[in-house]
Amino acid sequence: MSRVPLLLESIRYVDGDPELLPLHQERVDRSLAAYGITPHWRLADYLAQHPCSASLVGVVKCRLLYDAEPLEVGYASYHRRTIGSLRAVAAPALDYHLKWADRGALQTLLELRGETDDIVIVNGEGLLTDSSYTNIALRQGNHWYTPRVPLLEGVQRTHLIAEGVLIPRDIPLATLPAYDRIALINAMMPWSERIELPVAEIRD
Repeated sequence: MSRVPLLLESIRYVDGDPELLPLHQERVDRSLAAYGITPHWRLADYLAQHPCSASLVGVVKCRLLYDAEPLEVGYASYHRRTIGSLRAVAAPALDYHLKWADRGALQTLLELRGETDDIVIVNGEGLLTDSSYTNIALRQGNHWYTPRVPLLEGVQRTHLIAEGVLIPRDIPLATLPAYDRIALINAMMPWSERIELPVAEIRD
């Protein structure tokens, strides 16, 4: 059994109810399995014992820190960021396939954004992966495509693929002109509340 680094789940609550909880549980199980651990605790039980305050209404972000055990949970009203431009940044050696609480490498990359609002991370094969805090999707014709191998398999991305909204495929940076829109999604931003902007706003 390996020592488990600090891990993180960000769970969307709407009027006191958590969303996509089974997918969050799957990710917790998958993350701990990578360290040889089968958790004996369940997200639903832990969150029921540490509920969101009734004074927080609307969209709330639940932030759970855990290793082999749940360690800390907090709730705060969620306010979506404003993103109007992106910069493509190469990160051939970046590994963020589990949702580690340590985001130092991502923060270092984000500092390369210059005058733009966020980044789109390009892997060593020249393929698009994620933004600094979201999965991405790009529109071509009537279809939306998401990178087949993201940095992190987000729960919202998993849900949208299962629903047939997104289609996984490799998206080389060189093929960007074939798409017209880019969307940013994560657990806090379902498809109806995605951030969307023209592909022309991705700079290199």
